[in-house]
Order: sequence, then structure tokens, then C-alpha cells
Amino acid sequence: MWESFYNFISPNNFISHGHCYLWNPELVWLHLLSDLVIGLSYYSIPAFLIYFARQRQDLPFRWVFRLFGAFIIFCGTTHLLAIWTLWHPAYWFAGIVKAGTAIISLYTALQLGSIVSLALALPSPAQLEAANLALQEENQERKQVEEALKQTEIDLKQTNELLEQRVRERTAEVEHSLSLLQTTLESTADAILALDLTDKIINFNQKYLDLWQIGDVVPYKDDHNKILLSVYDQLKNPKKLRVQIEQEIAQPDFQGYGIFELKNGKICERYSKPQFLNGEIVGRVISCRDITDRKRAEESLTRSEELYRTLVQNFPNGSVTLFDRELRYTLAEGTGLVEVGLSHETLEGKKLWEALPAETSAMLEPYYRSALTGTIIVADIPYSDRIYRLHIIPVRNEQGEIFAGMSMSQNITVQKQAEQALRQAKDELEIRVQERTKELYSANATLTQLNTELQRSNQELEQFAYVASHDLQEPLRAVAGYSQLLADEYQNSLDDTATEYIAYIIDGATRMRQLIQDLLAYSRVGTKGKAFTSCDCNAVVRQALNNLLVLIGENNASVDCDRLPTVMADSTQMVQLIQNLVSNAIKFRRKEPPKIQITAELKDEGWLFGVKDNGIGIKPQYLDRIFQIFQRLHSRKEVPGTGIGLAICKKIVERHHGRIWAESEPGVGTTFYFTIPQLSATH
Repeated sequence: MWESFYNFISPNNFISHGHCYLWNPELVWLHLLSDLVIGLSYYSIPAFLIYFARQRQDLPFRWVFRLFGAFIIFCGTTHLLAIWTLWHPAYWFAGIVKAGTAIISLYTALQLGSIVSLALALPSPAQLEAANLALQEENQERKQVEEALKQTEIDLKQTNELLEQRVRERTAEVEHSLSLLQTTLESTADAILALDLTDKIINFNQKYLDLWQIGDVVPYKDDHNKILLSVYDQLKNPKKLRVQIEQEIAQPDFQGYGIFELKNGKICERYSKPQFLNGEIVGRVISCRDITDRKRAEESLTRSEELYRTLVQNFPNGSVTLFDRELRYTLAEGTGLVEVGLSHETLEGKKLWEALPAETSAMLEPYYRSALTGTIIVADIPYSDRIYRLHIIPVRNEQGEIFAGMSMSQNITVQKQAEQALRQAKDELEIRVQERTKELYSANATLTQLNTELQRSNQELEQFAYVASHDLQEPLRAVAGYSQLLADEYQNSLDDTATEYIAYIIDGATRMRQLIQDLLAYSRVGTKGKAFTSCDCNAVVRQALNNLLVLIGENNASVDCDRLPTVMADSTQMVQLIQNLVSNAIKFRRKEPPKIQITAELKDEGWLFGVKDNGIGIKPQYLDRIFQIFQRLHSRKEVPGTGIGLAICKKIVERHHGRIWAESEPGVGTTFYFTIPQLSATH
């Protein structure tokens, strides 16, 4: 029964009235609200009529009020059913109600028709006017309510517009902040990559893509491991980076740093630092910096050292110039420049054809260019009223690359004149030997004078190393001193890169000063040596060991010495000889404490001294090279030094008319032997 009733009031074989409105929300709500208000009004009106009729018992035709009440209730019901049929097509039910409404309406109309005459008894015009005024007031109030509703809608619209404007402004501010952040990332010199705690990529800049040659990060935003595969592929030693990243993962607060070499030859620094927010780690920022230029600056400093070294080794006498691949003079020194009216100010910084006459530069240019290809040139050229012999050689760095050329000149005018005079004398002697005897003596005298001048030139050549070393120390002291002042005075103003560059300058200047001092000592062996006197070698060893007291203590070394003889020698140079050999034995040590033994044995050629150690030893193929100046078998980082110590030892021994050599077994030790003639030595 209930199901039949439900199907009656909500059948499913018709289309609901809402479909006629196409379910337009505004139209549906218009009809719904209208019908609802009308229905409720129609239900309230009969209540007032019944209440009014009961209160006015004296009114005639009270049944009319009941008819009107019934008619209005039926009308209100039809409006409520109109709402129901929006969703439920109960058209039969609605039709029946409408039929009832029609019947009661018709009945009411017929009854009213019978009492039309009685309508004249309706209220007077004044009463109607009062009713109209009341209705107008009600309408006015309704209009005011409608105006207030419209104003509310306008205010709401303005509020929404303001809210939308505020949202747009905030969105623009956020976009501007993000743009500033990205601009900052792109403007920095470092390659930047930001990660969150899940290793997801948050941000990066173009320099990161360029450094690691990554085409596009976007496909890898959720997987940092794919980026790492590309980075590993660029490194010569990816294992080092893997170890650092594993440590960063194991320790979120770990700050990583490393220097890595790429396969394309670049060198970069990598910093990894955790990022904090309110005291908690929220991610990690990785910054990488290309330091290839800095490494090249270090190489340039080494190259400068090679320039000075080549100058000392190859410059014979007179003047010397250095020129680069553009044939620009970078160094010009020597007394020979003054002889022809030149100086380093007129040459340095200028190209060949800018500094010299066209005829001379045209003559020198092919020589210079040949030297830059690796050819050594020896040529005699005229300049002004003199003749100069040129030695033009290539200058190479430690990698064997030619980066400059060196030209060394010597005035041989007198020598040429002597040769010419000798040739003339020889011709004249062949024709008239007897007649030209006096001229022959004169020629011999000239040759003697030339020989004296040549000997003087050789002495000047020997003194060059001393003079050059002494003159070079002053600018190096200035470089080191002012660099140290710069580091001390502005240490809080300079960034890490500038501080590091200054440290390189100070270190390079210090090493160059040590090199010059060793060169000075080397040159003084032959020029500043003392006369040979009776020298107690036992006292010599004691003095040398006393000078090395700190070095011996730091390395826990032990030195055993046999009873040594007394020889005729320069005691100062003998101390230097023993000191160099002992310090050399300590420097080239193994892990165990150094053990050094000093011996002396009388042989046919004189006293044979030996300095034996238990160090790392020397390979046989290097035994002939170790006494050459600047020869090193180990890098400066492994063992400090200039490579001059053993060359000084050799020069000291040769000055004492002896010889020096070494015998060694790698991993066992080395023994340096040198001889000193017995002369009048006593044991």
C-alpha cells in the first residue's frame, strides 16, 4: 500500500517539471521561491480570515470567509505541488488537487454571485484609501528591502574584486621574489643545485648545467641519482665524489668539500652544505666552482721560476733578452745594452720591430721564429759599429712546451778584429817571414791581450750568477713583504680566492728567494772561497751537526762518526759539504729513524770520505744526474728543496781537487763518497 502511494506521488513514467526549465538554476530557484512564498501566504491568509471571523461574531456572511479560506488553501496547495513536481512528476496527484481547487473555486464564485448586491455593503472609499495607503507602504518597504539587497550584492561584488586584486598582487609578489631568486642564482659565479630532504631537485642555475654538461634537468627533477650519473661520467675519478656523497647521506649535517678533475681538463671545487629552517635541516645546497684559471695561475708562477732558471743556466755574458711568441720583449738586462744605447725600459713590453731598427729587426725575426719552433741559433750580426755573437734558444716549461725564446749576445768586435789581424799577420808571414818578425811579435802581443780579455770575460761569466742572484733578491723581498702586508692588513676584506692567490704569491716569492740564495752559495764556491789551511775534519763534523741540531732532533736521527783526519782545505766549505750530505740523508728517509755513518779511509789518491744512510735509495739510472744543478728526483711537495745542494757539494769537492760520486740500492740506502788529496794531511 505504501509503495502504491509512493508511486502515486512520485511516479517515474513522466519527466519532472525541472527538465522543462532545463534545470537552469536561476529559473528553477525563481519558480521554487515564488511558489513557496505564494503557498505559505495562501495558507496564512485563511488563518487570518478564520481568526477574523471568529473575533467578529457580528459579521454577516461568515460562511463566505470559510469558502474563501478553503479556496485559498487549495490554491496554496497547488503552488506547493508545483514545487514537488520540479523533481517528482506527480502530475495525476497535482491534477486531482487542481480539480478540487476548480470545484471549490466554482462553488465560491457561484455563491459570491448570489451576494453581489451585498458587495455594495463593502467598506467606504476612505477605508479603501486607507487600505491602499497601507499597501503602498508595504510596497515601499518591499522596494527598500530590494534596494538594500541590491546594495548588498554590489558590496559583495566589490569585496570579491578587492579580494581578487589582493590575490593577484600577492601572486605577483611571489613571482617577483622567485624571479629575483633565479636572477641571483644565474648571476653568481658558482654552479648551484638545491635539494630537499628527499633528494628532490628544488632549484638550479644554468652554470650547473654548463659545468657538468647536462642538457636538461627537468626530466630528472624527482631523481637526483640520474643527475649524479651524468656528473660521474664527467669526472676522471668518480669514486672520490661517491665517497663524499655517501658521507653526506649518512650525516645530514655534514659539510662536504672536494676538488675534482673533469675529463675535459677543467678543475672544479665542490661545496655541499645543509640548509636549516627554524633549527631543522630542510635540504642541502651544492655549489661548484671552476678553478681552472687559478690552477693556471699556479702554473704561471712555476713558469716564471723556469724563466729565471733558464736565464742563470744559459746566459754566458753580455746582455740577455726574453721574448714571447708575439716577439715581444718581456725581459732585457745586461751591460751590453748600454754599449749600443739601449736599456730594459726601451725594450721590455715592445715587439722586435718596434724596439730595433728595421734592418736589424728584419735580420733577427727569422732567428727568433726558428727558436720558437725548437731550433738553437748561433749567429754573428753587426749592430752599430760592433759585431755581436747571438745565442738564441727556445725556453721550455716543465712539460717541455716552448712558451718563449731567449737571446744572449756578446760583443766579439775585438775578437773579430784579432782574427782579422791574425789572418793578415799569417799572410804576411808566409810572404816575408824574416821581414815581418817584429809585426809577428806585435800580433802575439795582441793575441796575449785578447787572451787576457777572454779570461776576464770568463770571470765575468762566473760572477754573473752571483750578481744576478743578489740583484734579484731585492724585488723578491719587496713582492713577499708587500704581499704579506696586504694579507695582514686586508685579511678581513678579501674573499677566500684573493687570500689564496696572495698565499701563492708569498709562497712563490719565498721559494724563489731560497733558490737565489742557493744559487748565491753555488756561485761563491768558486769565487769567495778561502785559502786552504789545516782543517780538522772532526771539528768540521761537530760544527755541521750542531747546525743541523733541530733537523736531527725532529727526525730522531742518529749520526756515527769515525776518527777523521786533518787535511788542507777550506774549513767553511768543508762544513757546508758535510752539512749538505747529512741533511740530504735525513730528508730522503724511510719510515724508520735515519741512521747516518761518516767514515774516512786513506787511499792512493788521497783521503776517501763516506757518508752512508739507510734512506730510500736512488735508482742506478739517476746516479749521474743528481749532481747536476736543479736536478730533482722527487716533487717539491714530497721533499722540499731547490735541487742545488748536491751541485754545491760537487763544486766544493772539485775546488779541493777531488771527486764525488754516489753508490745506492733502492730501499736500502745510499753512500756518498768524495776524495780530498792527502797533501800534507795527518791523521
